[in-house]
Amino acid sequence: MTQRMTEPVPIACTLTRTGLRDRGAAWRRLLGSGDVDRRRVPGGVRLTARPGAEAALLELVELERSCCAWMQIEITGATVTITSESAAGRAVLTQLFMRLPYAGRLFGLMGVLAALACAAACALPFAVVAGVLAGVGAGALALARGALLPAAAAVVAVALVALAAGVWTRRRAAAGANR
Repeated sequence: MTQRMTEPVPIACTLTRTGLRDRGAAWRRLLGSGDVDRRRVPGGVRLTARPGAEAALLELVELERSCCAWMQIEITGATVTITSESAAGRAVLTQLFMRLPYAGRLFGLMGVLAALACAAACALPFAVVAGVLAGVGAGALALARGALLPAAAAVVAVALVALAAGVWTRRRAAAGANR
């Protein structure tokens, strides 16, 4: 009796360069949104969509199934497990799904920018107007300058809180991804 050996499926994708770029952008948007939890599992990764992100995850996974025959994909509800039989495939899965940016990085930066924008658009003009309304001439300017320091301190405090929240979110996401 002759035993037939199966050849391993090569780690290859049938997408064009443009298709690969667009697919990567779609994965970065979805995984960067924070709506998909990522976890390493033996042989690959497990992706679990939060409510509202299930359809997007399943759509991308089905697209991957059509172009990357080397991936073993198992879908259970809103959870997708993608594995590979080869060490090279597992390394590619880690690179594709575990190394993409986490939402925490983006939220931390957005929080700082939002605080600065709020200060520029809200706090400083109100301080100047309050100073002008409170006095006349040089007295108003002195009062406005005096109001700028507390407004600037408030902006810095809000920016630091937003940055800390972003760092905490990123660390929480990274801890979940490394489980």
